[in-house]
Amino acid sequence: MLYSITDVIEQKFHKHQKYIKLIQKIHHKYHTMKLGNNVIDFDDMLVYALYLTSTDEAVQIKLLALWVALMLTYLFGDVLRIFSGDFKAGEIGGKQITQELYFGIAILMVIPVVMVFQFN
Repeated sequence: MLYSITDVIEQKFHKHQKYIKLIQKIHHKYHTMKLGNNVIDFDDMLVYALYLTSTDEAVQIKLLALWVALMLTYLFGDVLRIFSGDFKAGEIGGKQITQELYFGIAILMVIPVVMVFQFN
């Protein structure tokens, strides 16, 4: 759901309601400048990425395939490392693995699975 500048200020920053017109004017000038120079900022990138990944099924499938390929590459690298004998349980690159790192890796690995179920 998208909110206008006025909505956000009224709901979250009600102390600054007296500046709504000034903020809208600055936003309009900034938006016009971006359009005139054919540029986007980080927020635009986030909005466009969200739009593409939530509405365009072809983009979703490509991202899913790339993510699965990346995970299989990691898996292949791990298998080769184990068979080469360059593997010590509980270590990566000679450093001890923490619970937080295991959790982060698990989250990274589950993303493609969640994406697969999203398409069904």
